[in-house]
Amino acid sequence: MALYDKASLVLIPSGTKEGVVFSQKPTNGDGDFDFARASAATRVNEQGLIEKERVSLFTYNTDFTNAAWTKQSVTIVADQVANPINGAVDVDLFYPSISGNYKAIRRLLPSASLTYIGFSIYAKAAGKDFLYFNDSGGTRQVVFNLSAGTYDNTNATAISMESLSGGWYRCSFSAVTETLYMCVSDGDTSVTANGTDGIYIWGQQTEYGIPTDFLGVTTVSPIYEGITDNIPRLDYTDASCPSLLLEPQRTNKMPHSEYFEDSGFANIDKLPQTKLVL
Repeated sequence: MALYDKASLVLIPSGTKEGVVFSQKPTNGDGDFDFARASAATRVNEQGLIEKERVSLFTYNTDFTNAAWTKQSVTIVADQVANPINGAVDVDLFYPSISGNYKAIRRLLPSASLTYIGFSIYAKAAGKDFLYFNDSGGTRQVVFNLSAGTYDNTNATAISMESLSGGWYRCSFSAVTETLYMCVSDGDTSVTANGTDGIYIWGQQTEYGIPTDFLGVTTVSPIYEGITDNIPRLDYTDASCPSLLLEPQRTNKMPHSEYFEDSGFANIDKLPQTKLVL
């Protein structure tokens, strides 16, 4: 008799959805396994990489005319050209209203944070070539040259410019900040306004850690993807076939556990030296 025929309960890793693991046997629901986890999690995926929940934090990430984006001496004209992903005509034109320094769109993060935040946006030159970002303290993070396809790094990490067709770039970087300032310039911190020249922008994504693949358009609430709340984990650790990863409830008591530059972590070079006397 086959092992399957002998078994009274059979679960398969792929038979899952939010809050439940379905039984392959019996099929009437008596063997279904309820699953609950009130937070995000990680797993080892098929590529052997650690995978965790991803989130696009900012709403209205393609509508920069919305009041969620604070305008500082800039004008936003909605729905000017087609976006580079699905061709919908929902790209906004972003240009300075007056000449001078720091003409920007500003957005405060949902909660004050001292961890690395990943920023990305699709951008294209529309008379102005330079898109740059400041942090909440006024420090310039990175400047993207949308004509040359190059960038000038000042204080950011994980920087990239993904080239797309039609002069579009996906500009990405990671930095420690509480506020995003997205500015248009003529090459430095200043810009000359003429009422038309600016930058096309679309699909801004803000997330914890480093920038990842674009999650999509969000309006009234953030977009979550990956190992989110109440999603059973299929883990590929040391195997080509996944297993269902179940663990007891645990809490990480260490704050800023993914940001070792926090003052709570002491630099070992600064600790007093001691001697062991036998």
